[in-house]
Amino acid sequence: SILLYMFVRSWRLGLLAIAIVPATALINRSYARFMHRNQQQVQAALADANAIAIEVIGAIRTVCSFAGERREQARYQAKVEKFYSLIVRQTAVQGVYYMVCNTFLINTCVQAALLAYGCFLVERGLLSHTVL
Repeated sequence: SILLYMFVRSWRLGLLAIAIVPATALINRSYARFMHRNQQQVQAALADANAIAIEVIGAIRTVCSFAGERREQARYQAKVEKFYSLIVRQTAVQGVYYMVCNTFLINTCVQAALLAYGCFLVERGLLSHTVL
C-alpha cells in the first residue's frame, strides 16, 4: 500500500524507491544460501558432539577402566568448539547482513536518494514541495 501511495504521489520517486529491490534480492539470496549451508554444518557438528557424549556415557565403565576420560573429553571438546565456531561465524554474517541490507541500503541509501532526487525535482518544478 505504501508503494501504491508513492506512485500516486510521484511516479518518479516511486520508481527510485523500488530500484533497490534487485540489489536487496541478490543480497537476500546469497544470505539465504549461506545460512542454509552453515545451518547444515551447525546441525552436523552438534550431532557429532551429541554422538560422542552418548557413546561415552553408554560406555562410561569402559572409558574409566582404560583411563580414557581426558581423551574422550578432548574429542567432545573439539566437536563443541567446531559447533561454536560455526555459530560465531553465522552470527557475524547475520550482523553484517542486517547492517548492510537493512540499515545501510534500505534506510540510508534509499532515503538519501529519495530526498536528493526529490529536491532536484522540486527545483525543476516537476514536483511540489508538499509531496516531498
